[in-house]
Amino acid sequence: MSPEWFRGGAESDEAARSVPREQQRTEKTPRRLRKDCRETGWGGAGIEREGPKWRLSSEEEHHLLLLFIMALLETIRLYFGTKGNLTEDEAPLGFSLVITAGCVILSVYFLALQTYVLKADVIINVVLLVIYGLEGILQIIAIAAFVS
Repeated sequence: MSPEWFRGGAESDEAARSVPREQQRTEKTPRRLRKDCRETGWGGAGIEREGPKWRLSSEEEHHLLLLFIMALLETIRLYFGTKGNLTEDEAPLGFSLVITAGCVILSVYFLALQTYVLKADVIINVVLLVIYGLEGILQIIAIAAFVS
């Protein structure tokens, strides 16, 4: 048997017997338990719940913001690169090349200047920089071919 303060006393014990067990669990128990815990001081003496404990630090927020900026720049870069290649126009390709430079800077930041860099970060960013380099060379060749 559970202690008297946990069950809610003799009055609530009689009331609990008159109510079917399914209703007792869903309707009566949580409220009665909270009330009893407050009265006895058990489970809440001076402790206040403050919401989630997973708040990000300002540095983590900064890194997350840079990651979203990089994703946005990557989307814009790919759109203008594809548009310039399909229309054989040098203006969108040039704009894509400029945005590629911004993506390279962000990739170097995540590779070398970030506070804590994992091996996976190093591998992903090195592959990304190699691909950016190849794309940049091919964009310059395509712009030269479209101009002439």
